[in-house]
Amino acid sequence: MRARMKAWLQLFRAPNLFTVPGDPLAGWLLASAGAGVFPARLLGAILLASLLFYGFGLLLNDLMDLPEDRIERPARPLPSGAVKTRTVALVAVAMGLAALGFCVLAGRTPFRLGAALMLAVILYDCGVKRIPLLGCINMGACRGLNVLLGASLVEKFATPAIAAAALVGAYITAVSLLARRETGNPAIPPLVGRLIRALIPVQALLCAIAGGVAGWIAAAVLALALWPLSRIVGRSFYGS
Repeated sequence: MRARMKAWLQLFRAPNLFTVPGDPLAGWLLASAGAGVFPARLLGAILLASLLFYGFGLLLNDLMDLPEDRIERPARPLPSGAVKTRTVALVAVAMGLAALGFCVLAGRTPFRLGAALMLAVILYDCGVKRIPLLGCINMGACRGLNVLLGASLVEKFATPAIAAAALVGAYITAVSLLARRETGNPAIPPLVGRLIRALIPVQALLCAIAGGVAGWIAAAVLALALWPLSRIVGRSFYGS
């Protein structure tokens, strides 16, 4: 049981999960600055959807990479047989549908953004990632859309939220370009993991820039809780 749990945590790139909520949280804060309304239920639905989309993307990625991983990364959960392919496929479908379901609960615009995010994830995993530059841009777009997913709770997208989405997207695009060199270079995967986790302080800064009590609380949680936790978990699990 313990080995199976570890395999699933590896599939979900456990350290990276801590980097996910900050995207929609920063997007919402930057888009709603001064609104004075805290939509706890809707924001909670979006945060859950964001995590589910991320998990869906990771599982689909490993499913699509299985033939290659059997040769280049045989120790990973799927090629090693630590988890069953059919089970991973079923969980991936369930997570994708659940993510869309939470977006529906949040409203029409969040659903549209969620559908766009899911499409971007599927395009990446099912082929675009193999196109050198375009694949990296696609990955960055997924993160940028994740920021806008939070901003979609506000009727109009504010310029700061759009700028934040572009910044996060560009950062992940650059990290993805580096990750393309990981095969055959054992130093790169840990570096990529650290760079992905470094996104959390960026998210914290964006939340602080949004201002207000909610912005500073979010920044503190991200910088003082999620970032250290991600670093601790990163000692046991890879993040690339």
